[in-house]
Amino acid sequence: MSKYRLNDELIEKIAEYRSDGATIETIAALLEIPLRTLKHYLDRGELVEQTLEEDPNRKPTETEKLYLKLLHAFKRAEAEWEVGHLRNINKHAANDWHASAWALERRFPDKYSKREQMMVSSDNTKIVFEMVGDEDDTNTRKESKG
Repeated sequence: MSKYRLNDELIEKIAEYRSDGATIETIAALLEIPLRTLKHYLDRGELVEQTLEEDPNRKPTETEKLYLKLLHAFKRAEAEWEVGHLRNINKHAANDWHASAWALERRFPDKYSKREQMMVSSDNTKIVFEMVGDEDDTNTRKESKG
């Protein structure tokens, strides 16, 4: 049996690493599976899921069930990792407002991210720099005076 063959044991290991926050690249490296093979397994799971949604009367094969099991375990592990970190942020927000601010800025950037404007004008052109959040998020808008 190939070490790349999808089975329950491999699915468990993949889900365990994903629940620790590992990327798909890291998981493939840790399990010594070619990245394209792991991506193929997940893509097959997506395809099977889509096929079953389109035809609810269709029964998946045993192999398709494994692809679905991997996909669902992968997504569940990722969601559990995310919620674990959100709980940690919420726990610390009770004692430090920075945690709340950070969460709000990222969850609702349009409402809560920092906004600063700097206007520079020359001749008939006004340039407005709007800095939102991090320095990398700077937007530039050029306006003409008429």
